[in-house]
Amino acid sequence: MPILKLLQLLSLYQLPKILFRGLMSHKVSIWLKLPIILAIVYLISPLDIIPDFLRPGIGHLDDLIALIFAISIFINFIPKKILLELIKKTPKRSHEKHKVVDGKYKIIE
Repeated sequence: MPILKLLQLLSLYQLPKILFRGLMSHKVSIWLKLPIILAIVYLISPLDIIPDFLRPGIGHLDDLIALIFAISIFINFIPKKILLELIKKTPKRSHEKHKVVDGKYKIIE
C-alpha cells in the first residue's frame, strides 16, 4: 500500500497514535523503530544539514524531510497485519470499565 494512499486513510490525529503504539509494541522490529527514533533525535539536535537560522522555514525543511522519510519507512515496511492491529487497537482501560465481577462475600465481625 503506497504511503500517500495510507496517509489519506489515516487522519493526522491517528498517525501519532499509531507511531507511538508501534514504538511501544514488542511485535514491531527494532529496525523499523530505529528511523523514527533517529528522526526524533535529529529534530532535537542542534546540528542540522540546513541551519535553522538561515531563513524562516527553509532551515526547518531538513527536519521535516527527515520526519516524513522516517514515517514512510515505518508505514511501508511494517507488516500489514501488525499495522491493522495498531490502527484498530483500543485502550485497555475502556475494556476494564465494563467488566463485571461475580463472587461471594462474607461479613467478618
